[in-house]
Amino acid sequence: MEVQTTQSFYTFTTETPELLFDGIACFQADASLTPRYLNPSLMDFLGLSVLPGSLAAYMEKEDLPAFKAFLNRLKPGETAHARQRLTDRSGTPTWVCASCQQVSKPEDAPALILCQFADLRYLKRTQTESYADQVPCGVFKAMVDDRLTLLYANAFFYETYGYTRETAEAAGFSNCELIVPPEDFKRVHSEITGHITAGQYSFELENRGRTIGGATLWVLVRCQYNPSDNTLFGAVFDITDRKTAEEALRISEEENRIALRHSDKFIARYDLRTHTLFQTEEAAQLLGQKTVTENVPDSVIQGLDIADETTADYLRFYRDMLAGQPEGHTSVRMFAPDQNRYVWYIADYSLVYSDGGEPITAIITYSDSTELHEREIAYERWFTAYEQRRKDSIAYYEFNLSADVLETFEGQTKDSIPEDCQQTLEALTHYTSEHFVLPEDRKKYRRFFGRGRLLELHRQGTSELSLEHRRLRPSGDGFFWARADVQMIDDPFVGAVRFFALIQDIDSSKRRSLELRKLSQTDPLTGLYNRATLIKRLGRVLRRGTAAHHALIILDIDHFKSLNDTCGHQFGDRVLIEVAGALRDCLRSNDFSGRLGGDEFMIFMRGLSDTAIIRDRLNVLRERLCHLGLTEAPLTVSIGVALFPSHGRSFQELYDKADSALYQAKRQGRDTMVFYE
Repeated sequence: MEVQTTQSFYTFTTETPELLFDGIACFQADASLTPRYLNPSLMDFLGLSVLPGSLAAYMEKEDLPAFKAFLNRLKPGETAHARQRLTDRSGTPTWVCASCQQVSKPEDAPALILCQFADLRYLKRTQTESYADQVPCGVFKAMVDDRLTLLYANAFFYETYGYTRETAEAAGFSNCELIVPPEDFKRVHSEITGHITAGQYSFELENRGRTIGGATLWVLVRCQYNPSDNTLFGAVFDITDRKTAEEALRISEEENRIALRHSDKFIARYDLRTHTLFQTEEAAQLLGQKTVTENVPDSVIQGLDIADETTADYLRFYRDMLAGQPEGHTSVRMFAPDQNRYVWYIADYSLVYSDGGEPITAIITYSDSTELHEREIAYERWFTAYEQRRKDSIAYYEFNLSADVLETFEGQTKDSIPEDCQQTLEALTHYTSEHFVLPEDRKKYRRFFGRGRLLELHRQGTSELSLEHRRLRPSGDGFFWARADVQMIDDPFVGAVRFFALIQDIDSSKRRSLELRKLSQTDPLTGLYNRATLIKRLGRVLRRGTAAHHALIILDIDHFKSLNDTCGHQFGDRVLIEVAGALRDCLRSNDFSGRLGGDEFMIFMRGLSDTAIIRDRLNVLRERLCHLGLTEAPLTVSIGVALFPSHGRSFQELYDKADSALYQAKRQGRDTMVFYE
C-alpha cells in the first residue's frame, strides 16, 4: 500500500460509470473496521444491499496491517490519503485512493473515521485530456478582494453548485459571494484574510455553500495563496454526506450521554489486557479517582476507602471479568469525597470481544444505590418486626398501596369478612368499620384508612401511623380498645408503596391508661375534676371566642367547718361526696363541675346567658341539697355567679368576679345566690 501526502476527494461523474468516484464510508478504527455508514455508491460498488458488519472483509488482507497503522497515525481533524485495494461486486480487487479523516475519538471507544474512496484508474488519464476539467473536484482561482472575484473555475466547480459554464455566465456568476450564504460570507472572508495575515498560505476551510436552486450544501475548500499576484488557488469538495453523518453521530452520542445522565448512571471502560480503567471526568470526580487508572483493581483497593465488608465483592467483580465471565454484578460500599460519607454503588459489566473471540474490554455501568440499599434494609426490618407481632393480632394486612391490591390478610377477623370485601383497601375498611368498630369511632376509622390520604402522607415523608379505637366485642356485650399500627415503605423490588397494617387488642393497657389519666384529672374524694383540670378545660372553651355565652359559678357549703368539727372528718367527707353526686345529677351533659378545694366547688354552664334560667337550674340544685337528709338542719350553700363574656374573658377574670359575688352572698346571710354586678 502506498501513502500519499496530498488530499483528493472525488465527486461522482457519469462519464465512466464503471469506476468508483464518490464512495463514502464512516467506520470505527477497530479490528473489523466496523461500518457506521456507507453511501449508495460504495454499497453498489461492493455489491451490498445492507450494511455489513465489517469493512475489513472487503479489503485485501495483505493491505490491512498497513492501512490500520495509517488510521492509527491520523490526528483529530487531519485528512490524509492512502492507496488501498477494495473488492468490487465481481470479486475483483480494485486500487482506490482512500482520503481519511478522524472525526472523533471517544475515551472509551475506537476512533471514528470518515473516508472517501475513488478509483485510481481515473487518475491515470492521458495528458491529452484537459486536466482541470477531468479532476473530480471543483478547481478555482480567485482574487483576494472584497467579493473573491473568480478568475477561473473548472466544470466540476460549477457542477458542485448546480451550474454549467453557460448558466453561470447567464447568472452573472463571477465571484464567490454568490455561492456562500450571506450570513456566512463575512466570516469565510475573514478566515481567509486571517490565514494570509498570519503567514499561513496553505489552509483549509469548511463552510456552507448555496446552489443555483437555493439549497444548502457543505464544502471543504483546500486553498493555496499566491502573494505575488494576491490570488487564491483552491479545490472544492462536497462534504454534505460527511457532515450529515457527523451530525447523526453527534446526536447519537448526545442522546447516549443524556440517557445516561437521566438514568443517574455512570459508564467506564476496563481494558482487560492492560488492566486500565477509563472513566469520564464526572465519574472520576465522584469517586475521587483519575480519568485513567492503571493496575485495576489492585491500585484502587490501595488508594480508595472501600468498606471492609465489600472489599471481597469488589475484587471478585474484576476477577470475574479477567476470567472471561461475560457479565457480572456487584454492590460495593465506598467513601464518596464529594458527599463526605460512605455510599453504596451497584455495578454491572458486559464483555466486548475481538474478531477472534477473545475478551478485550469490559463496559461497566454503575450508580449510587444508597437510597435503594436503605429501603431494602427498612423493608427487611419492618417485615421481621411485623412477622413477630402479627401472630395473635385481630387483623394483619399487607397491601400494594400503589395498585390497591391486598396481598396478605391474616388474623381473627379474616374468616368473618366476605371475599368480595377483601379486594381493595376501601372495601375492607368499610366492611370492618360497619361490623366491628363502635359507631362513635367509625368515621375516624374510615378516614384513617383512606387510601388517597395514606398515599399523600407517604409522599410528604410520613411512614408510620397509629389509631386507637373501640371495637365491638364478638359476644355483643360492650366494646374493647384496639390499636391499628400502619407502616408504609417503598418496596425496592417492585417500585411500589407497600402498606402494612397490624390491629391488636390493647384493652387492658388502654383501660389502665384511662384510669391513670382519670386519677390525674379528678379529685380523689369526689371524682369530680380537680382544680388544674377545671382551669385547663375552661380555658379551652373560652379561647374559642365570644360568640357563645357561659356562666361560671362558685358554690360553698354553709358552715361546713363547724359541721366537720362537730361530726368528724369522715362525716364531712360523706357530705362532700353527696354534694358532688348532686352536681352530677343536676347538670346537663355539656356542663362540667369540679372541686376547687375544701368545701368549695365550681360549676361551668355552657351556652347560657339568661340569668332567670341559670337561677332556676341552681335552685333545683339547692333544693336537692336541702333534702339530702344528712343533718338535722337542711344543708345550704352560698353561690356566686359571673357571666362570660360580660364579666370577663379569661378564667381568672371570671373566677375573681364569681368569688366576689360569693362573698356578697355570705355577707347577706348565706343560703343565697348572687350574680356579679
